[in-house]
Amino acid sequence: DQLERRIDGLEPGMAWAEEPPSRTRHLISNCQISETDIPNVFAVRVNYLLYRAQKERDETFYVGTRFDKVRRLEDDNWRLLERDIVLDQAVITSHNLSVLF
Repeated sequence: DQLERRIDGLEPGMAWAEEPPSRTRHLISNCQISETDIPNVFAVRVNYLLYRAQKERDETFYVGTRFDKVRRLEDDNWRLLERDIVLDQAVITSHNLSVLF
């Protein structure tokens, strides 16, 4: 419910924090995939770096580890079941947080 409201608020012209829109880059590495006790459900661990730039000089880096649980569906598609983000930073110094990890 809260995530849906957040996404709805990012619609063009609705989110004051995204004027002008941010430019983002998501980089992932060290992808580790392992089976779980549940059939067709996998645990995924990746290191990531999220770069966000807005206006001329507003730049933010978010670095950390992402833990996902995903399910392989019968039609060979995938569904995200869980996501945990662990940031390396103890304090987020960005003036707003308007990106999804």
